Amino acid sequence: MPLNVFRCIFLGGLLGAAPVAADSAWQADAFGLYRSGTDAARDRWSGLRNGANTFLQAPGALERLHFIAGPKSAVAGKDRVHLVVLGFDADGNLVADGTPIRIATGQGDRVTRDTAGGIADVLHRPSTVAGTYVAGAETDKVQSLRATYRVTADLGSIQPWIAPQDPVLPETLADIRLPDLVDRYGNPAEDGIGLSVWLTDSRGQGARLTGEATGGAGLAQFIVRDMTGGLDAQAFLGGVPSEHRAVESLPLRPDGPPLLRQEPMPDIGAIRLLVGPFRTAAGHLMGDGVAVRLSVSRDGTAARVHDTWVRDGMAEALLPWPAGQTIAVRVESPLGAFETELSGAPSRDGKVQP
Repeated sequence: MPLNVFRCIFLGGLLGAAPVAADSAWQADAFGLYRSGTDAARDRWSGLRNGANTFLQAPGALERLHFIAGPKSAVAGKDRVHLVVLGFDADGNLVADGTPIRIATGQGDRVTRDTAGGIADVLHRPSTVAGTYVAGAETDKVQSLRATYRVTADLGSIQPWIAPQDPVLPETLADIRLPDLVDRYGNPAEDGIGLSVWLTDSRGQGARLTGEATGGAGLAQFIVRDMTGGLDAQAFLGGVPSEHRAVESLPLRPDGPPLLRQEPMPDIGAIRLLVGPFRTAAGHLMGDGVAVRLSVSRDGTAARVHDTWVRDGMAEALLPWPAGQTIAVRVESPLGAFETELSGAPSRDGKVQP
């Protein structure tokens, strides 16, 4: 058989072959794929029809409502909620314009709206009472599924204030309380709403605390360690600051004076003065970075002042003096001040001053 004759028979067989059974269930038109045998249903789709007679296929009667409410959270007295309902007939067509639908706002009232493009909606201003509301839509024969939305407290109208409190004891968990966190409509701040408190001590050192609202009141907690003197506290909720509140911070109590030790450094003709450990009465080492001032003198000369800090519970200073001399040392730290004389001996206790 000539090759070109075989080629014609082969291609003709391919072109004339019937589609397989799996493909015969689908057909295509300008809108995409659809199943065979659904032409009767497709004929009921609304819209303009072209054929022997051009006509407008109208939608059927309302059979189903789809309801939407959003946003899901609205601030009391500020935000509005959009309540939207879509009406469909039995074949999924949007219902004709002018179909009346009642929309329940979730607050005991109903508003009737006519559809336009199959949609009816209400831009609703909800109650100023915080809570969850259930809305929906209905006609005499059809009812939608319900949708919920929430009204929340207006945080911008809540004025936080810090309650007076007793002096704060060192090494204990202290509370900063903010009572009566309610907005202008009487709604309490929701549980879990974050707040912050800024503490500043007499030396200008600051610390930022974080807390949260629970049961309409706020709470932030902290442990006083290296903050001394009176504290100034100010709270912030939703960007709104409170008035300043003075908080008395009692001084830390040491478990005793730190030890002092000299280490000779003959290569450079100096000594290293080691002071510590700085330990509280509760048994905790002072944190790294706590300021310490060492005033050191010898032979009645003027004192040399060394401002240093605690690291791993210890403080140190480099003195440009030969080893083996008796020196007078004054130590000042958040644990108090004490003075002592230190000879070339390995260590010597100091005397705590009031």
